[in-house]
Amino acid sequence: MRRLYALIISFIAFSCMAYGQTVTDQIELHSFKDVSRNNLSSKFIDDWPMDVNGEYECAWVRVRFENMTKEEARAVTFNFGNSAPLVEKRDRMDEFEKEIWLFVTPTDNAIMEADAPTYGMSNRLPNIKLKEKGTYDVVLKNNKTVTINVFAKPDGATITMETGQTSASPAIFYRVPLGSHKIAVIYDGVTKAVEDIEVSERNVNFAFDYRPEKEVKFTSAPAGAELYLNGAKVGVTPIKLPLRYDSYKVTASLEEYGTDTKTIEVDDDSETEIKLYPTSTPVVETLETNVRSSSRAVFRGRVASVGNPPYKERGFVYSTHPNPVIQRAAKITVEGNDTGIFRASVSDLTKGMTYYVRAYARTAKEIFYGETGQITMSEYYDQPTFEYEGHIYRVHPGWGAGSWKWPEAIAHCKNLYYCGFSDWIVPTKEMMSVMWKQKDKIWIYPTNVLMYWTSSVVEEGSTVLGWMLDTNVGSFKKESLGAKRGIRPVRMER
Repeated sequence: MRRLYALIISFIAFSCMAYGQTVTDQIELHSFKDVSRNNLSSKFIDDWPMDVNGEYECAWVRVRFENMTKEEARAVTFNFGNSAPLVEKRDRMDEFEKEIWLFVTPTDNAIMEADAPTYGMSNRLPNIKLKEKGTYDVVLKNNKTVTINVFAKPDGATITMETGQTSASPAIFYRVPLGSHKIAVIYDGVTKAVEDIEVSERNVNFAFDYRPEKEVKFTSAPAGAELYLNGAKVGVTPIKLPLRYDSYKVTASLEEYGTDTKTIEVDDDSETEIKLYPTSTPVVETLETNVRSSSRAVFRGRVASVGNPPYKERGFVYSTHPNPVIQRAAKITVEGNDTGIFRASVSDLTKGMTYYVRAYARTAKEIFYGETGQITMSEYYDQPTFEYEGHIYRVHPGWGAGSWKWPEAIAHCKNLYYCGFSDWIVPTKEMMSVMWKQKDKIWIYPTNVLMYWTSSVVEEGSTVLGWMLDTNVGSFKKESLGAKRGIRPVRMER
């Protein structure tokens, strides 16, 4: 009994498999219609094709395709039986929507079947009557379906098929008929694009990329290095590449020198130029020094490449003589042996002196230097600063002793030269307000200088008045441009 039960189950399973194969894989001829009554024969009044013997005017069979690509449809062959030879086949897949014309010798007893190289034989349509100059329509449908995958970048897309199926990317759609389909790619409820896809057994994965691009220039020292992006060679440095927003592994390789690899992120804020150093030796750069006062400064350097083997020591050398080297200059070492920016603060510099600064990296055998930077320890850097609209302003130590008319104050600052700078200005009303709020560090004034001009003016009728700050109360008043007031020049540093 158990054996019989197992045989029955096996037979049912086999039957289901066989039935599933028939339904899923078969290409089917259907909807065969006589459409001669539509007077389509007028299309061939002068050149209606004759049969193989040149005696009869052929029957015209128009075949439309469902769920098949153009390439697959073009490869299909047709058979109408011995009594109805196929005279001519015309490819109209580009002129019409998936349509091929067949001209067949007329007969009262034709059959019709199709053979697709990819899918095999179709069903057979028997007992077909084909009249002279008769016109017939038939559909060849591929019943096979596949599972397709749709990917979209950036992440967060919703994919919708014309059938109404919807899925989040990466989207999986089941039982998709072969052939042409439309999909909509949606972000935050807004359709980004409507894409045409051609589904076949060999084409089930579809990827779309809507990320913005940014042009990035790649350079190297030395130049002429082979550049690889995510392992694929893309050219030789220097080179500009349009890159979609993403992370990339970039490698520059120069056979006689070495390689340098970086991981970069391309986005709105990323750099537009990337420099690589395909060399086996350390690469060190001297960056701009931040002078904090007439005796204190912060040296800045950057290691671009650690070398192979990597450097063992880094730091700065500085001297009052150009091109300082370790043997004849003061030295400061900075801990670390990686790439990136490093700093050192020095507080015993001499006011009024000019110093030359170089960053360095040292291996077991050699010392590698950056370019030489230069700073002068001026009293300028002892003056207070304030921030306004994202910029840093330095305040001039003078106050003018209340002796400037408004036009004279503007002209005086325009011609003012102090500590090597000639771009001093009278602060605006808004700047002066910021300065007043920091009066404990900025305002140093004698008792006879209580009023300061700003560069801001106001019109009252036909009269132009200037705004000035009353330091007694910290408020602004309008004043005749001919009045004499003090000034506190400022200049923008960065």
